[in-house]
Amino acid sequence: MDRFPEDRHPRYVLPLDDFRKTVGLAGPRRWQRLLPAFHTAPRRSELWKLKWSEVDFGSGLVGYWTRKRRSGSAEFDELPMSAGLRAKLAEWKLVSGSEDLVFGSRFNGLLDPNNRWLKRLCAEAGVKPFGFHGIRHLAA
Repeated sequence: MDRFPEDRHPRYVLPLDDFRKTVGLAGPRRWQRLLPAFHTAPRRSELWKLKWSEVDFGSGLVGYWTRKRRSGSAEFDELPMSAGLRAKLAEWKLVSGSEDLVFGSRFNGLLDPNNRWLKRLCAEAGVKPFGFHGIRHLAA
């Protein structure tokens, strides 16, 4: 069967300077989510579900559960942490008090599921709006 023609559009990858401007305006709790997103390039849902048990400080690996497979079943992917991310996560673990999720509850009032806070932060920084998937493209 012949495929339908498709219009390809170039993928927008945000400039590193735009990301830096935005992160520079972020408060500590927002910066806490942007740093692992940049260093390990997870999907937003994978980041929100990250548990402390999936962060291995000894081997320097962080693991994310993903369903982005042909079968749709959950698979565990481990990624190396940079020294900076490893140090920050260790620091956050000490002060978080959470035994389960790295970022507390999934949507803890500060962050909403639609990333409106990130869009507002981009507007404040005067850069083209981006979301977690844009950070994923930048990190790749």
